[in-house]
Amino acid sequence: MFRVSLALVVSCALLHIASETAVAQTTQPDEPKVVLKTYDISDLVRVTQDFPSPHNEGESGGEGGAGGGNLFGTTEGKQNPGLAPTAPRVFVPTEVRSGDTQVEAICQLITDFVASDTWKTNGGIIGSISEMHGVLIVSQTSENQEKIAQLLEQFREAFGPTSTVCVRAYWLTLSPSEAESILGKGQAAPTESPVVADELVSSKHVYAQGQTTCFNKQAVHIFSGREQTVIEDVDPVVGTNSAAFDPDPKLRLSGVELQIRPELSADRKSAIVDVSSVITERDASTPSRISEVRSAGTQPIVAEFDRENLIKQQFQSTLRLPLGKKILVGGMTIEPSKLNGQQLYLVLELGEVMAE
Repeated sequence: MFRVSLALVVSCALLHIASETAVAQTTQPDEPKVVLKTYDISDLVRVTQDFPSPHNEGESGGEGGAGGGNLFGTTEGKQNPGLAPTAPRVFVPTEVRSGDTQVEAICQLITDFVASDTWKTNGGIIGSISEMHGVLIVSQTSENQEKIAQLLEQFREAFGPTSTVCVRAYWLTLSPSEAESILGKGQAAPTESPVVADELVSSKHVYAQGQTTCFNKQAVHIFSGREQTVIEDVDPVVGTNSAAFDPDPKLRLSGVELQIRPELSADRKSAIVDVSSVITERDASTPSRISEVRSAGTQPIVAEFDRENLIKQQFQSTLRLPLGKKILVGGMTIEPSKLNGQQLYLVLELGEVMAE
């Protein structure tokens, strides 16, 4: 009788423990359901390359090599005789982070601002994030995945790395009266950007025009002109019963060039623009004779080199422009005898290219 009762007590105790364990398991909260998603962030981590002009001071081989020449009138940092000093280059490439560094920064922002305590890197147990070829692979709850998607969209709206800007440039020749119709005569400096009427942008007034499209905050340039080889100097070479000259040829460029870097404002209604415009015309060079050279028993040799006749207008500035309007940004009289007293002005029109 005692043995049966003891066995019954032990069985009841085991049954009680099992029922308590089952109740405890049913009352524990459910583990969060983790889902795996991918996010293409290649547009956010792409490093945009600048394309400043190779014709600037100290660039492109200087001394007339392949792709050489200089629209600004200098080579290797030395001023050519008779030319005014060249203004410093406008476009200094901005310091940008590499793609890998940008990926790390985005991952850090996500793990800091979206359920920070759930990520394994922060001591959590469910969240993980990796990247491959511009794609994020994220393990998180559905709710947190939605927050990550929203955060990435906010990045795109704030930084706009894939926004593109269309730039139209017009170089107009205007008479003094036409310029006064835009700028006013004898008035104080305008407090608003001077808008140019469409009728002035016609074949009658357009000296040159160009168009380019670039990424937001990207530096680009356009150029159209002529290459010309000139003899800038000669060196006498004298030997036994012989004499000659060693010419120093240089490649020179003439034409119209525009460099520009637009940066859209947050409201997409205006842009801050770094701009550089250079117009160079070279008339036919006038040969100049130098002293003859000879050696004993030879005929005298006379050399000639090119005396360049240069007309140049240059404009560089940083300014804010409204989008969708033709704005006169600068200019002046280039040479009264060249354009019959007309003035040459640069007009810019910017617009954001909307993605379809």
